[in-house]
Amino acid sequence: MNESNVIGNTIINLDSIESTNNYAEQLCTNSNPNHGTVITTRFQGAGRGQIGRKWHSTYDKNVLMSIIVRPSFLDISQQFFLSMTIALAIRDVIQDAVTTKKVTIKWPNDIYIDDKKVAGILIQSSIMKKSLKHCIIGIGVNINEATFPLDIPNPTSLFLELGVEVNLAMVKDAILRSFNGGYSMLVANKCTMLKDAYESHLYLKGQVADFVRLKNEEPFTGIILGVSQEGMLRILIDEVEQQFVVNEIKYLGIRS
Repeated sequence: MNESNVIGNTIINLDSIESTNNYAEQLCTNSNPNHGTVITTRFQGAGRGQIGRKWHSTYDKNVLMSIIVRPSFLDISQQFFLSMTIALAIRDVIQDAVTTKKVTIKWPNDIYIDDKKVAGILIQSSIMKKSLKHCIIGIGVNINEATFPLDIPNPTSLFLELGVEVNLAMVKDAILRSFNGGYSMLVANKCTMLKDAYESHLYLKGQVADFVRLKNEEPFTGIILGVSQEGMLRILIDEVEQQFVVNEIKYLGIRS
């Protein structure tokens, strides 16, 4: 990977913005930003999570950034490998920080410390023919957040886990370095290695757990086996494997 293609070679630092993903979308619409361009901010007023949820963040307390990548070498059916790659990169950085605790990836791309969420990822893709024209990877990592709104179910931060404030710039740099390494593997078509690593860190994998189907509120019990090549969650239910797409089910927790 030559220097101009390094993720983080171009960084746009903002003080405050509605959404780094929205800013990145406008950038892609109005210009031709380099692969690996990063937009980072101290505060965003309309940060988004999955299915339109708002991402809470106090000014200058957390890592908030979007990365523009151009994975044209990936077929549309392979786009979940990009999600795996960034999730692994962030998981590894968080695990290095909280060495005595278990850091996992809750499918599809939330990062958990034990049973609490410390980071989320939102990927928006632009498709041309059967390839990915560009993808915008929105990242929120709770670093020095001390309190959260009561309506957020299970949040945590590195500050709450470690008891000390953490340098935001160091975490950002570590995530970009880690993602560069993973992206190089993706370019080299080491998808099997990425998938194996992703599944090895999958939250609740191999444990009997309770879920609910969101369409009809039907509860069920199953065991997470892993993910499909397309990124569907594979769950063993009554000795039969079933596969689920994003936002089709909700986790209820480990069967006690």
